[in-house]
Amino acid sequence: MKIAIIALIFNILSIAFASAQAPFCGFDEQRNHINSTIPEMVKKELQMNDAIYQSIITNQVKRNSGGTMIIPIVFHIMHNNGPENIADSVVFNAVDELNLRFQNAAPYFDSTGNPVNIQFCLASIDPLGNPTNGITRTVTTLTNIVNGTDDAIMKSLIRWAPLLYCNVWVVNSIDGDVAGYASYPTGAGSATDGIVLESAYATNFHVLAHEAGHYFGLLHTFNFICNNYNCLLDGDLVCDTPPDTSSYGYPCQWNSCSSDTQDTTGLSPFLTDVNELPNYMDYTNCPLSFTNGQAQRMEMSLMMYRSLLLSSNGCGTNPGLAIPVAGFNFSASPCNNGLVTFNDSLSVDAISSEWDFNNDGLFEGTGSNFNYSFPATGTYLVTQRAIGLGGMDTTSHLVFVRKGTTPNYPITFPSTLIDTLLVCAGDTLTFTGDPSGTSWLWSTGDTTSTISIVATNSIPIQLTMTDSTGFVWTTVCTPAAIEVYPNDVPVITTNDTVGYYCAGDLLTLQIVNPIPGLYTWQVYHISTGWFNTGDHSYSYNYYPDPTNGSQFYVTYSNPAGCNYNSNVIIVQPQSIPFLSGVPLFVNGLTLNYPSSNAQYQWYNYNTPIPGANSNFYTVTSTGCYWLKAWNPNFPACDAFTDSVCFEFTGIEELYDDFSISPNPANEFVTISGWENSTAAITYQVWKTDGKKVAAGEIKNKPEFTLNCTSWTAGIYILEINSGNKIIRRKVVVE
Repeated sequence: MKIAIIALIFNILSIAFASAQAPFCGFDEQRNHINSTIPEMVKKELQMNDAIYQSIITNQVKRNSGGTMIIPIVFHIMHNNGPENIADSVVFNAVDELNLRFQNAAPYFDSTGNPVNIQFCLASIDPLGNPTNGITRTVTTLTNIVNGTDDAIMKSLIRWAPLLYCNVWVVNSIDGDVAGYASYPTGAGSATDGIVLESAYATNFHVLAHEAGHYFGLLHTFNFICNNYNCLLDGDLVCDTPPDTSSYGYPCQWNSCSSDTQDTTGLSPFLTDVNELPNYMDYTNCPLSFTNGQAQRMEMSLMMYRSLLLSSNGCGTNPGLAIPVAGFNFSASPCNNGLVTFNDSLSVDAISSEWDFNNDGLFEGTGSNFNYSFPATGTYLVTQRAIGLGGMDTTSHLVFVRKGTTPNYPITFPSTLIDTLLVCAGDTLTFTGDPSGTSWLWSTGDTTSTISIVATNSIPIQLTMTDSTGFVWTTVCTPAAIEVYPNDVPVITTNDTVGYYCAGDLLTLQIVNPIPGLYTWQVYHISTGWFNTGDHSYSYNYYPDPTNGSQFYVTYSNPAGCNYNSNVIIVQPQSIPFLSGVPLFVNGLTLNYPSSNAQYQWYNYNTPIPGANSNFYTVTSTGCYWLKAWNPNFPACDAFTDSVCFEFTGIEELYDDFSISPNPANEFVTISGWENSTAAITYQVWKTDGKKVAAGEIKNKPEFTLNCTSWTAGIYILEINSGNKIIRRKVVVE
C-alpha cells in the first residue's frame, strides 16, 4: 500500500483530544479533506450509509434479535521501555471498562443511555490457533506517532488479522495532542484497520469507547449544520441524537439547533426542541452514554461490514475451523513499470491475505488482490500470509520485476513522465533510446538509437528496444505523443474604405487568419513608444491621434511556445479643419471661423447657401447658420461648427413667453407659448447636419412634448409654423 494513501487514511481517522475531560477532534476536517482528494472513499462511505439506511427503513435488522455479539479484541503494546509499556492489569481494566460503558452499566450508567449489544473479549486464541492473553508487546521507536507513515509502519510490525480481531495499538504519544484515532467500517480488513490509543488514556477515560464508536460506524454528534429533514441522512445519521452544531464541552447540556422537529421521516422521537444529550460521540464532561439509534447503527455496521469478527475463534468460541493453505499467483504489468498484481486465488479456506513484498518482515498490504509497484528491476522475495477462520498459513515466491529507469523507458527522457510534447509546426525534434541496447525500432521505421524528425502533424512516437540480455522493452504504455501547433504568422488589417484615416474617426483593426492561441495587441506612440494594450481579442478599436501618429501589430503565442508577430500597420491620420461642434465667431451679422487650408460651405438650416464658400459669411435673413469645412486633399475629413440663429422683425415675430424646457434636454422637451389658433400648427426638428428627426402637426394645444431619448447628443433646430408666424429655436440634447 502506498505510503501517501496511508498518510491520508491516518489523517482522516485521527481524533485529537485537548484533555481527558474535554476531548477535541479534527476528524470532520480531515474526513472532508480525504473525501475531496480520494473519490473512492466518498463512494464507499455513501454505499455503507445507504445500506444501513435501507435496512432501518425496511426494518430488515431488529435490535436484540440475536442477543449480545461478542468480538475478540487484542492490545499491541508498542513501547520503547517507557511508561507506555503498561501492565497487563491496565489492559484488563480497559476491556472491563469498555464493556461496562457499552452495557450502560454502573459505574458508567446514565439514565439517558442505552446498552449496545456488542461486548469485547480479550482474545484467548491468536491467529495461529495458539493460546494467548490478548496482549502483545513490541519494542520499537515507533511509539511516538508523528504522521501517517509512522502509523503504517508501526501497524505492519504486528497486526492480527483485522477481519477477525479488533486491533488496538497502544503508544506513548500521538502528535498534535491526539489521544486516539480509529478506522471507519469502510476500511475493514485494511492494513490500517483498528484503533490507536495513547497509553495515558487506557483506563478511567471514555476515549476507547469513543474510538470504538467510530470503529463501528458512528460520527460525531455535532455536524456543524442544523439540517434535519431526514434524520437518517442528515447530521450524524442517527435519529435520536438532537441536531447539533457545537463541539464545546461546556455546559453539560445546551441547545445549538432548533430543528429537532424538522424531520419528515417519522423516525425522530423529538416532539419539541430539546437540549443536546451527553454522549460518548460529543465533547462533554457530563455522564456519557450511547442512544438507542447509535446502538442500532453500531450493531448494523458490525453485522454488515465487520461480520467476520463474529465468526472469529479469537475468543475460543468457534474451534475446529479449517486452517487455510496459502497460495498465490501474480502477473507483471506489460508496461515494465515495476507494477505487479498479486491475488490469493490459489489459497484454500482463506478469507484474506497480508503481503510482505521485500522480505523485511513488514506486511505492508492486505487484501485478496493487491497491486504493488516495485522500486527497480530486480528479484524480490514476496511472502503471503493467508488468513482463515481456523488460523494462518504463509508461503513465499521469488518475483522477478523489470522496471525502466525512466517513465518513458527505453526513450531516455528526463525522470519526469512525459505524456505529450507540445511543439510548433516545422520544429526539429530529436529522440534518443537507451544507447546500451542492441537494436532499436522506432514507430517512424528508423532503426538507429537516435532519430530526428520534423514536426508536421500530431503523432505518437514509440520505441521497441532489445537489451543485451535479449529482453524486449517497449513504450507501448508510455509513448511520447507529439501535439503540433500551427505556425501561421498573424495578419492584421483595418476598416479603411477610402484610403486614408481622419483624426477622431474610429479605427478597427482585425486579425484575418485567427487560430487557437493567445493574441495581444501592441500600439506605438511617438511620445511614449510601444506599449502592451492587454487586449487579447481578434479585433481592436482605436481613435488615432494625428499628433503622435500610431503603429499597430499583434503578438501570438500558444502552449507549445510558438511565438510570432504580425505585420505592422502604420496609421498617420489626416487632420480636420476644426473639431465638430465648435462655436462660430459672431461680429454683428458676420459669422466666421478662423481656419485655413480648408474648403468651406455655409448652410442655412440644412440647405447649402450658393456661393458661400469662404470662412466668413454676413447674414441677411432669418435662419440658423453653420459652417462645414473639409481638408481639400482628404474630403472625408470634414467637420461642422455649432449653429447661430438670427430672427429679423417683419419676417418672423418673437414671443416673450415662448419657452423650451428643459434646454439642454435628456429625455423629453416641452414647447409652449405660441399663438393659440384654430388653424393647424406644424413643427419640424432637424440636426445641424440636415437630418430631420421629428415632424408633426398640432391643433388647439397650448404646448406639446417631444421624446428625444433616441436623438444623439448635439444641437437641433426646432421650427414652428402657425401659418402667419414662424418661430425657430435651438434645442440642445445631452
